[in-house]
Amino acid sequence: MSEDIQAESAAERPNTDAVAFRVATEGDRGFITEMFRETDTWGDPGKDLSEHFQDDLVRYVDMWTAEQGGIIAEYEGAPAGAAWLRNFTESEPGAGYISDDIPELAIALRPTMTGLGLGRKLLGTTLDHARAKGYHSVSLAVDFGNDRARRMYSKFGFIDHGVAPHEECYVMVYRF
Repeated sequence: MSEDIQAESAAERPNTDAVAFRVATEGDRGFITEMFRETDTWGDPGKDLSEHFQDDLVRYVDMWTAEQGGIIAEYEGAPAGAAWLRNFTESEPGAGYISDDIPELAIALRPTMTGLGLGRKLLGTTLDHARAKGYHSVSLAVDFGNDRARRMYSKFGFIDHGVAPHEECYVMVYRF
């Protein structure tokens, strides 16, 4: 690759130092819905939504409240990514459910914002937010085959907690 093409490519890439983080509010539900779609398709616009997408959308987004917690990453004033916490119960568990007192984290970025380290920054900011809210741990679910995400979570300090019953995913937990 020539130096001109490399310089041009670097200039086109977003500068994650210009990203701001803020607490998610009820007004972010539309963007969180968009990000939930990304969690289902892994950012691949050609990938079909999963069979249970609509039911999961209700559980992970419609039933989310700002009091449970969440962070929005903004780049140049526009939403670039979201991470939110969902409190599930034993009778109504999420895919990454461990216990009633451990919220499950969902996280996604706009596809144009991946590969820049923003996911790690958003995850770290969200974990700080969860700790400040008084949570002692956070869980998450990682679909089978999403090895890139699983490696990133492991490097961040999440540990394997097994395979979710009746799901096609691993459960991981981060303890403060």
